[in-house]
Amino acid sequence: MSANRERGVVFVMTLVVLIALTIILSGVARLTHTQFRAQINRIDEIRAQRNAEAGLARALALFSAQTTQAQPGVTGTQDDWALLGTHGTDRFLVNDGSFRVQIVDACAFINLNTVTEDQLMRMPLTQEQIDSLLDWREPSRNPRPDGAKDDYYNALDNPYNAKLGPLDTVDELLLIRGFTSRALYMPQDNVVSTATQVQGSQNAQPVLADLVTVASASRNITPSGQTKLNVNTATQQQLTQRGLPGPLAQAIIQRRNTQGTFTDIGDVLRVPGVNNNTARTILDNLTTTGGTQLTGLINLNTASESVLNTVPNLTPDISAAIVAQQQTGFVSVADLLNVPGYSMQLLQQTARYFSVQSQSFVVRCLGTAGRVQAAIEAWITVDQNGPRVVRIDPKDSSVWTTRWRWPSDTAADIDLEVAQQ
Repeated sequence: MSANRERGVVFVMTLVVLIALTIILSGVARLTHTQFRAQINRIDEIRAQRNAEAGLARALALFSAQTTQAQPGVTGTQDDWALLGTHGTDRFLVNDGSFRVQIVDACAFINLNTVTEDQLMRMPLTQEQIDSLLDWREPSRNPRPDGAKDDYYNALDNPYNAKLGPLDTVDELLLIRGFTSRALYMPQDNVVSTATQVQGSQNAQPVLADLVTVASASRNITPSGQTKLNVNTATQQQLTQRGLPGPLAQAIIQRRNTQGTFTDIGDVLRVPGVNNNTARTILDNLTTTGGTQLTGLINLNTASESVLNTVPNLTPDISAAIVAQQQTGFVSVADLLNVPGYSMQLLQQTARYFSVQSQSFVVRCLGTAGRVQAAIEAWITVDQNGPRVVRIDPKDSSVWTTRWRWPSDTAADIDLEVAQQ
């Protein structure tokens, strides 16, 4: 073999080795870059989660600062909690990213654990869903005609038992016969209700997820924060001390002694002698239970038109008028008598559904770090001892910001470092 040929072979072999090394190094570089990018993403995921939790901390701090209120028994849309984050449109800047936050009154929704069958009949539900929901949460073993108990659920491919108790989350509906993701988050056909949820086109109508919650409670107190008086155990003297005229207090005691205890505050309003003024005194000061809180009442100050339209005997015009009055606010359930079209008879029929305050709230938070986002939804309760977190649920940020009806773009940036200086 000639020298030139040998040099040619060596050159070709060297070239092959160099190409191979180049390919290997390129692959290693790509792998290193991918691993580096993945590591950055993992770090950003942690930061985004922490920023979402920072939004929750901001909300808790706000509630903790509200140690005194002029009207502790009134919760309205002009309170600080309702204004925080401007309905999720503000972006709060922190060291390593940002967060957005919104606080929602849980008493603005219908509580699935306490909602009555009459009210369910006015919601966008099928008869199968109504019967099955009631069967799921009630202890009876006998199903309704279109409902389901253990026999139905045990026959499924993945069998389980009916809950026979309260729902823990709204998504638990997906375990109940007749409910699907589409039924929860999209408009339904073949519903029982003929009630109008919102005045407007079909596209404007809310989906079921817009209407419901599983945890809502209000403190059983007067607008000034005093514990309400149980009308079923109160003496005539105690009733008069709360502002009721003597003859009316006597009539209430007589009604209780002859017909039994009051189960509905509306029945107290039906006692002869009640007028607009004494109705306010009754609704502000009396209760039919000795409990410290009331579950499932709808807050007149925060409920939407669609939620109000599920209340039996309310017309769409009256629901719209209630929403219009939320701008000035309801200090008492008796303020319904100031709403056009609201009569004493209607107040007697509907007072049991309503409150003017809440102690249950949902905090929605979206944390961002780099290109990564993390969403959480926290359930909190607020009482005289301050706020307390009940549960925290992680959410898919790509879906839930849409379900929260947040715009993709923010309206204002708030630099927390500058704000704290």
